Amino acid sequence: MPARSSRRPKAAPPRGPSRGGYLDLTLRPLYCLAFLLPLLILYELGILLAYPRFTHEQAPEVMAKVLLSWFMSFFGGTGYYLPGLFVVAVLLAWHLIRRDPWRIDRRVLLGMTGESVLLALPMLVFHAVLIARVMLAGAAWADSVLLSMSAGIYEELVFRLLLISLLTFLLSDVAGLKRNPAAGAAVVLSSVIFAAHHCKGFGGIEPFIWSRFVFRSAAGLYLAGVFVLRGFGIAVGCHTVYDIIVVSMD
Repeated sequence: MPARSSRRPKAAPPRGPSRGGYLDLTLRPLYCLAFLLPLLILYELGILLAYPRFTHEQAPEVMAKVLLSWFMSFFGGTGYYLPGLFVVAVLLAWHLIRRDPWRIDRRVLLGMTGESVLLALPMLVFHAVLIARVMLAGAAWADSVLLSMSAGIYEELVFRLLLISLLTFLLSDVAGLKRNPAAGAAVVLSSVIFAAHHCKGFGGIEPFIWSRFVFRSAAGLYLAGVFVLRGFGIAVGCHTVYDIIVVSMD
């Protein structure tokens, strides 16, 4: 009779590239959704309370949300609240594809809040150096705050999550560039497009001013870095905190 082996069977390797530490959890779509959902709800409630009989022309909007609504209209999707539902749907679909656990640690959400505030500080310093205004002068503070929320959510969705992913795919899988150079080029291109879309002739309403264009390009590059390294949720939080502080100081 063969002797029993004293060796214990090896444990199966854990699934996924990371083991669920804070840095990994903040990148997961379910955490991004849990972090952003209060902001989305607060924004929609703010619009509803400030503009109880609003039309699409009356309510404050950012061009990124308008572009998203325009794109969805090609597929038959219409409705003022559809872009917000689209954000939720994208993150839920991403979560299901990843097959992450349906668990949320509230301490991680608190950490994401603090990290968003800290990461907004370098942008505030750069803003002070170039004296570049983000919101239009003369706008009501409440409207500016609503626009800040909208910009944080939808500009990060369009110019970071969607555009960087699309450009990386086109440059890598279609044009044949290596993955890292393609991703780097996508980050730079998305930042320049982000800056240009604020200007007249590219969908925006501001006149072209070099200092503002340089600032927005640098801000887009910075936010793209936050998105790549720290995830969609913190990129939205950083962008929103920065915008709200700026319009509150102006």
